Amino acid sequence: MSPATTATLSAQPSSVYANAHHCAAPLGANINSTDESLEESQFSYNSLTDFHNNVQSVLNVYSGQLGFKPRDNAISPTGNGLYTFVFAHNALLANQVLAAIVAAYDAIGLIDGDGNSNTTAIVRPNQITFRQAINDPGGRIRCQTAITALQTAQNLLATRVLPLIANTDFAL
Repeated sequence: MSPATTATLSAQPSSVYANAHHCAAPLGANINSTDESLEESQFSYNSLTDFHNNVQSVLNVYSGQLGFKPRDNAISPTGNGLYTFVFAHNALLANQVLAAIVAAYDAIGLIDGDGNSNTTAIVRPNQITFRQAINDPGGRIRCQTAITALQTAQNLLATRVLPLIANTDFAL
């Protein structure tokens, strides 16, 4: 594996961590201390879509499939993604990491309150933006669920997958 590929794989935990931080920062300590100025896309109101797309990128790298959709696409231990590498070392871990990333993806998709984890596009009256969610008690609970899911995925990637990458000799 080339140094560039190793660096790309090693960056995945940081990407998940950044999503957790961007989602958590505007929440503040309680419902009375939200800080909308910390919202990632505060003027375009597409923070949820940004967060969702970022985790989609992690899913793409982990699965080895562009546009991987957990409910529509099968993941293979013989594919091109990071999943294949992890599976070769520890099948249980490979599936735990996948489940954690999917849980984060789904939790972000549910922040808008429509019950559909596959999209964050605000197109229906029952959906709320991230800015509205951080100021709404139910929305804050959904935000915290997403933060916890992102932290779980980040922790697995950082403490279990990165050591596999670091301790593997990729020389041909």
